[in-house]
Amino acid sequence: MLQTKDYIRERESVEKRLNRLVEEEKTLKLRKKLLNQLIAADGDYTGHLNGNGNGASVLLDCPRRDCDRVGENGFTTKNGLSMHLTKTHGATPKTKAGRAARAARQ
Repeated sequence: MLQTKDYIRERESVEKRLNRLVEEEKTLKLRKKLLNQLIAADGDYTGHLNGNGNGASVLLDCPRRDCDRVGENGFTTKNGLSMHLTKTHGATPKTKAGRAARAARQ
């Protein structure tokens, strides 16, 4: 059986290791969040570059009849339209995997 002093030292050691792990996890979560923000910003920039070059890009209309996101209120990227459909209208996004599965069923 551990002596009281040994027990206290062992407990402190375990607590220090646990605290280090918690801090590492927080750091990893922050890094992941920042990386996701960078990826999103990169996608927005790429979408910006895909405009026609004179400042006037093609706007995509929301296909829902009851939605006002059409014309000048449309979307500049397919991703923006897809996120709008998912968040606002609850639509399931179309993916390559989904298209392949539908093609296989036909």
